Amino acid sequence: MFDVCILGGGPSGLALALRLAQLGRSAMVVEKACSPTRRLGESLTSGVAPLLDVLQVPIESAGFFHSPPSRVWWAGELNVQPTRAGLTVDRSVFDSILWEAAAAAGVTVRRPARAWKFEKREHWSIALDTGEAFEARFLADASGRARILGGRKIILGRQTLAMYAYWSNPDPGNRDTVVEAGGSEWYWAASLPDGSVNAIVFVDREDARQERYLELIRNSKFLSSWLEKAYCGEIHLCDATPFLDETPATAGSIKVGDAALSVDPLSSQGVQIALGTALHAAVVINTILDRPWDRELALEFYRRRIHASAQFHARAAAQLYRIQAQHTPTRFWQVRATAGPVERPAKGVQLPSLDGLVQTSPRARFRTIATVDEAYVVESSGVELGDEIFARLGDLSIAALLKEARRPIVARDLVKQWNVQFSISFASRVFEWAWDRSLLEAVP
Repeated sequence: MFDVCILGGGPSGLALALRLAQLGRSAMVVEKACSPTRRLGESLTSGVAPLLDVLQVPIESAGFFHSPPSRVWWAGELNVQPTRAGLTVDRSVFDSILWEAAAAAGVTVRRPARAWKFEKREHWSIALDTGEAFEARFLADASGRARILGGRKIILGRQTLAMYAYWSNPDPGNRDTVVEAGGSEWYWAASLPDGSVNAIVFVDREDARQERYLELIRNSKFLSSWLEKAYCGEIHLCDATPFLDETPATAGSIKVGDAALSVDPLSSQGVQIALGTALHAAVVINTILDRPWDRELALEFYRRRIHASAQFHARAAAQLYRIQAQHTPTRFWQVRATAGPVERPAKGVQLPSLDGLVQTSPRARFRTIATVDEAYVVESSGVELGDEIFARLGDLSIAALLKEARRPIVARDLVKQWNVQFSISFASRVFEWAWDRSLLEAVP
């Protein structure tokens, strides 16, 4: 009997297992592959580092390197953008580090193995194709887009396929990451620690053909010269359509990583989301198993976080597609510009002088919401405005800050009141943050 059985040994499954072990839970990971292999997701954003810190997984000595600047060709303009401490990794090495950390923490590992049967009675009964059978109190689906537990998907954007290949012996004079918008496609490419280049082209389903991949690479503004003398490895196709699982968690099961949420590839945050959902899922499971009376609170927290993340990334991607569609009004860009949720409208009112009166928006509703402490989902004070819920800004309670402005107050006085808790410069930034999100409004 295990506390949790996790189906899938990618970053989300391993992070979940590791965090559960840190919380004192027994966990088993079932993975079909005998060892980690090369896979997409080599470019890690800076947001991955603090998640690895929580998991106590050091990767500094793994031979990875800080990602070089990105050359972004979008809407007919070239921008060179810093990567802000992102990393470029060999995913087989990165995943191996997570495997080693999980095993060292006491996680039971079964690989290569598949769960060919699992059913829920009082507990989950799981049978593996190795002949083993065991029970678990909770089941986690970390199988990626395959989603072993199934369930309805909510599509968040236009159906998109990724065509990619690893190129050896590229032009050594170029190591920048490339993001490039084409006529009816967009490109992403990066140098990897072994010197090869992963070049991906994102297209509509009807354009996803291997012979089309090479043609598009030759048509690329930046990749054509970079890869002109390089050798193209096997060309792969995979689905890259963003979606949200309608029921990411139940009383006895949970989905993490791509099984719960797959965001638009423009975000480049697949691994970060995998780790983040795993950390939240561990706390949700821990709460349900230890405090069954808080089960609905824990489930509400997870569903809300998954939904909020999906909306945020869909909105951000649609905005970038809209910008490109104005420059290149082909069907590829136009349908993606309208596929996401409606962009939050601009405030339309200039940030007031600190001598003006402000107050918390009359539309804001103070309510009890679910949030997390280190090990459990707990009740906390929050603020609901439209379809958004605000709980904390770092360590700060949003509700506590806004309650000081439930009646009209001079903006300067409000900032001074907040200055008792933190610096005046930070208090000013918090004021701007609340204003931009319409949590604060001017009083006529």
